[in-house]
Amino acid sequence: MEALKVLDTDVFIDHFRGLATAASQRAVTLLHTHVLAHGLSIPDVLIAALVLEGNYTLVTSNMRHFQFIAG
Repeated sequence: MEALKVLDTDVFIDHFRGLATAASQRAVTLLHTHVLAHGLSIPDVLIAALVLEGNYTLVTSNMRHFQFIAG
């Protein structure tokens, strides 16, 4: 049973590494596209990139920061 936990942890870490790499690349694109035009902050860029790359649902009370990002 212990070996299964280690395997699950490895799978999770590998998935997160891939997501982090893809999100980093997406964040750079979002920075170039939206920071100057819309004043998007770096934390908001990182949140948007993680949500988009992970195919997650963004739950926020401030859609103003994200409304111009497609996805």
